[in-house]
Amino acid sequence: MEGIVYTLNDAQDGYIVTGYNGTEAEVVIASVYGGLPVVAIGDSAFALCTSLTNIRFGGTVAKWELIVKGMLWNSDVPATQTVCVDGSTAP
Repeated sequence: MEGIVYTLNDAQDGYIVTGYNGTEAEVVIASVYGGLPVVAIGDSAFALCTSLTNIRFGGTVAKWELIVKGMLWNSDVPATQTVCVDGSTAP
């Protein structure tokens, strides 16, 4: 999705969402990027994205819950849930 910044982790076996520079009301976080799993969302990756009312994830709720989320990753984001392919969960 446009605006999401993915960075290869140090082990080079997964990606970390390290930022978002878009202005859309909805963001879709991939479960796989560049052929590797998305394994983490970095500190403050979506902080202050006050236009984000919907967060979607391209994987399951179980996979979303395994993603490591950094401190304040969603600070001041108005979205109240993450919609996954098999249901919704808290962001």
